[in-house]
Amino acid sequence: MQQKQRYFSLFVGIVICVFIFAVTIFAKKPAGFSLAKIRSPFEKSSKWEIDQLPAYEKEELHGILSQDFNYLGSGAQCYAFFSADGKYVLKFFKMKHLIPKKWLKLIPFPGFEQYRFKKIDTRILRHQELFTSYKMAYDELKEETG
Repeated sequence: MQQKQRYFSLFVGIVICVFIFAVTIFAKKPAGFSLAKIRSPFEKSSKWEIDQLPAYEKEELHGILSQDFNYLGSGAQCYAFFSADGKYVLKFFKMKHLIPKKWLKLIPFPGFEQYRFKKIDTRILRHQELFTSYKMAYDELKEETG
């Protein structure tokens, strides 16, 4: 009787795992752009702040951003939009590459703690390195970059 109960529990566990796997595979969100995919969960940090823009640059920027932008496509790290006048491309980070997966934070896997924490740390490090490189490009190569 004890052995039948173990087999039944194992069977139920396998069925639940297969069900969860099937739901995650078949319930994937459609590809493409949405605001949720670029919304940042990170706290505002003075580390990434830039100097105040001069008035003429603010006016120029306002003129650029007041026009319509249309979805151009996406690459590995960003979604791209082109301006109505065709002169500008606006890029937004794909946050999914920078945020640790929720299941890594929520579900403890005995024996996989080191793997879990390594994956979380990798995402955090990627975020720090990416933002640092963009900030450095802005500060050091402002005239050469967009």
